[in-house]
Amino acid sequence: LHESTHSFPTRRSSDLEGQEVKKGQVLLILESMKMQNELKSPRDGIVGRIRVNNGESVEQKQTLLSVQ
Repeated sequence: LHESTHSFPTRRSSDLEGQEVKKGQVLLILESMKMQNELKSPRDGIVGRIRVNNGESVEQKQTLLSVQ
């Protein structure tokens, strides 16, 4: 999953690794310019490895996590 430049995950994403999720379920909340944006699962599946930490700056096209 990809998101925009200079966003910061604000939700504790490490709790999601290995968890079953449903399409449309909020996986991460990204903060950018004081706005919070929900990153939702594109499909039902299992969350794989989380590739970012809470508060870490992310770049455009950076993979944040996977849903298998």
